[in-house]
Amino acid sequence: MLYSQELKEKQERSNNSSLLEKSLTQSESLRDYVSEKFIYFSTNIDNFLSNKPDDKIYDNPSYIHIEQSFEKKQGQSIGSTTNFRIRLKLPKVKEKYKIEIWNKKERNDKSNDLRVEDPNSEEGVSAGITYMDKIKEYLNFSSGIGVKIKLDKFEPYAKASISKQINYTNDWIVDLSERIFFSDKNGFDSTSSFEIYKIYSKVYKISNYNEYFWNEKERDDNFYNSIRVYQTLSKKRYLSYVLSASSNNNSSTLSVKNYQAYVSYRYYIKKWLYYDVIPRYSWGRVDDFNSNHAIQINFGMFFGKK
Repeated sequence: MLYSQELKEKQERSNNSSLLEKSLTQSESLRDYVSEKFIYFSTNIDNFLSNKPDDKIYDNPSYIHIEQSFEKKQGQSIGSTTNFRIRLKLPKVKEKYKIEIWNKKERNDKSNDLRVEDPNSEEGVSAGITYMDKIKEYLNFSSGIGVKIKLDKFEPYAKASISKQINYTNDWIVDLSERIFFSDKNGFDSTSSFEIYKIYSKVYKISNYNEYFWNEKERDDNFYNSIRVYQTLSKKRYLSYVLSASSNNNSSTLSVKNYQAYVSYRYYIKKWLYYDVIPRYSWGRVDDFNSNHAIQINFGMFFGKK
């Protein structure tokens, strides 16, 4: 009788649930199933590469991240892009190794920042294996090899990066990073970055991020500078306020090409499901620095451990 009453209550709650709640419940079951299979696949890859098979399923941070973006710019139709990253961590081959497949090039910048005419954003799919280590407690090193997968050819690449964190006075923290990348098509390029930030409380963080990108083949020099304020509204809701400027040597000597201001709002519907709403204004030299507005909406989902 107690069990039948519990079933009745569950049925009543189910009938009273909204369509969104029912959809999320069904989606979560599917997501958990895919995540379980993905972790199992990751473990099998780890067993194969280490040649130490067993039946243990590791609770390692392997994950799939998919994000669908929609953007409406002033005077233009709505555009959409799909970005993804698949990361396999290999505990048996040491935590220092990871296998990744992605379609958006990595940046030194750890935040989900927007750029205007970003030289680091490249289309196509890449796959590679990366080795990571701490040379010292404050010095991180990584290197990797892989291939860019395109319709007409495969393009091998090699990369390496090093980063250092310095605790400065009055709780200010400095992050220094250097990333180099070499491929047969684009030649050698490097990305140097400097960020200084301070976490004032559990709610606010202020940051000044600066980046220099250089490509040997194209002789590109690109500077990006930004001031940011991060605000944690709750465990599910986050806000970012960003002012930025970009400059390069195209048709002029490193003059500022555009300015940008935007607010990014992120809300986690579930731990594995979120959306972003990002209204922004930009002022470009090609438009005589007349203001242009746009809005971007992202929907993201994680599978696995993230």
